[in-house]
Amino acid sequence: MLKTWLLVAWIGTTSNFTILNESFSLEDCQEQRNVWMLILHNRMQLDCVQDLKEGRSAYPARPGSQGLVK
Repeated sequence: MLKTWLLVAWIGTTSNFTILNESFSLEDCQEQRNVWMLILHNRMQLDCVQDLKEGRSAYPARPGSQGLVK
């Protein structure tokens, strides 16, 4: 299965983010991260991730908070 790497800028808490770029390899993502770090003057936390759950809270979800789609 082909997975893409997302370049994510974390804003405030770890559940607030914006996706800056999408790449097909970690090397390309890291290269784009370096470019964005120059543009942003190293003022933001940027990470290359494949799963956005990596930045989510480590606490378990509250019971019943998963919701249902009908």
